[in-house]
Amino acid sequence: MDAKAMLRADIRRLLGKEEKRTWRAKLMTCLREWHKHPGFGAVLVYRYGQWADYECPRVFRWFLLPLYYLLYNAVRFTLHIELPHRARIEGGLRIYHYGGIIIHQKFVAGRGLTLNQGVIVGENEGVPAFGDNVVVNPRAVIFGKVTIGDNTVIGAGAVVTKSFGGDCIVAGIPAKIIAQKTPV
Repeated sequence: MDAKAMLRADIRRLLGKEEKRTWRAKLMTCLREWHKHPGFGAVLVYRYGQWADYECPRVFRWFLLPLYYLLYNAVRFTLHIELPHRARIEGGLRIYHYGGIIIHQKFVAGRGLTLNQGVIVGENEGVPAFGDNVVVNPRAVIFGKVTIGDNTVIGAGAVVTKSFGGDCIVAGIPAKIIAQKTPV
């Protein structure tokens, strides 16, 4: 796990694909995007927690992990996002809207995960696992030992309790496939 590389992927996704820019222009764009999408602050704290717990020298963990827990609780109470550093989410994580997001600490997801407000990923005899480029729309609830394939969109308000393959759109209570996407 390389938290710095994953953070770079998160920032690249936040900034989009643009031509070469100076570091100052990248920083200003990053701050502007952070202002528009405060969930990026939760992503920063999440990646910091991964780095502090898994990659920094053990001697410094005594000092760095308490700081992570303070930042985690600040994000938890101000943005209402619970994204524990023990969850394994690959680079390119994007949180568009903050508020009411709860992620289980054993959650596993691939690259390019997109979360919106009110998303709950929880445990019920197992924890969900997502593939790459999964989009979870507002108020969706995913729980249990389910697998969501690559390039899947979970509709707003969906309740997912069973596994779905990739390249599809699922919605409803309980969730079912409403459209099959053609792979690119």
